[in-house]
Amino acid sequence: MVKNRAQEIRQLAISELEQLAISLDREFEITSTMPIEEIEHELREMGVDPRRLQSLSLDQMLSGKRLSKNAAYVYVSDELLQDEPIKVKELILQLRYLGRQHRYEEAMRVTEQAISIAPNYWRAKNSYASLCLLMGDLDKGEEIYLRLLEEFSDNPKAVAAGLHGCACAKEFKGKLNPEEINVLEVSRLYEQALELDDSRANTRACLLINTVLSGEVNKSRKLIEESRQYEGFFEALSFELAERTAREYAANIYKVVQVFPIWLRNLLDGSGPELSRFESTSIAY
Repeated sequence: MVKNRAQEIRQLAISELEQLAISLDREFEITSTMPIEEIEHELREMGVDPRRLQSLSLDQMLSGKRLSKNAAYVYVSDELLQDEPIKVKELILQLRYLGRQHRYEEAMRVTEQAISIAPNYWRAKNSYASLCLLMGDLDKGEEIYLRLLEEFSDNPKAVAAGLHGCACAKEFKGKLNPEEINVLEVSRLYEQALELDDSRANTRACLLINTVLSGEVNKSRKLIEESRQYEGFFEALSFELAERTAREYAANIYKVVQVFPIWLRNLLDGSGPELSRFESTSIAY
């Protein structure tokens, strides 16, 4: 019985591997006779480390999409839209949905439509800059954020979004590695954004992390006490911790979490700050 069961499992495994080979042939136009060195080279070109394949889902491998090689990621705001023209509002809502689905090229097209309809609408331009960062054009994204600060200097929400975007651009240029970023400068940008719009939960989370990394522990603890009453803060903080951990800077993030009070650590993870449990996919549109 045991022997028959083992043979059955083996046959199922072989069948699955055969299906995988067929899918790889179809999606990537490779053959089963390709040398292992060439396969590894192709995987690396896709942004996949062959030694870490266990961390990838099969869906990712078969999707035909290359994994991003930059440090950008998306945090999509759910802030209520109020005074926008109906058509523009519809496009922004579509954009947010596409952003959550990681369908960035489609989101870019929707953003361009919104800008053509309302060229002076700051949210559309902010979204355009965000998508530039996501798609790897960091200089262009940062340039648009800087123009946003000038063009909408009389709009606190727009300036706050631009300041947050400039901080994000600096973090992404340093690949989220605190050793390659002027953390104090980034913290000040997030801080200025909050002074103009204190409702930005994601900005609060980013500021908290960078404040700890810059050694301003007392300021970070004060920020935690202030932020605990803001809707969306805990979700944004968990998201930001997960993103930074997913990008192989878990040691730095572990140091950040150690500064948090026990109640916050337990809230973010019911069994304590087990950073390995933070999993993911910050740019607020």
